[in-house]
Amino acid sequence: DLNEKRTLPFESNTLSAVTIALSVQYLSYPEEITAEIARVLQPGGSCIVSFSNRMFPSKAIYGWRGRSEAQRLLLVAKYFQNCANFETTELIDKTTPL
Repeated sequence: DLNEKRTLPFESNTLSAVTIALSVQYLSYPEEITAEIARVLQPGGSCIVSFSNRMFPSKAIYGWRGRSEAQRLLLVAKYFQNCANFETTELIDKTTPL
């Protein structure tokens, strides 16, 4: 549970990639976790975050619940842009237009 223990059980600079699948909206300390991901990634490593338009409103952070899909994408990008260890952030929106 990264909301209770905000460290990853890996040595620094050991992973080439990290994924966050369908759970970023539940992180109480997303910028701390982003910094922790940067710590464990090898130079040039990647972090891939995916999320859908579904969530458990009682568990999602307040800052997530009131945002649109596009705003959520920008919020996740901001987590990484605020972490000095990530040089670039690529956003890929797979939302199906209505």
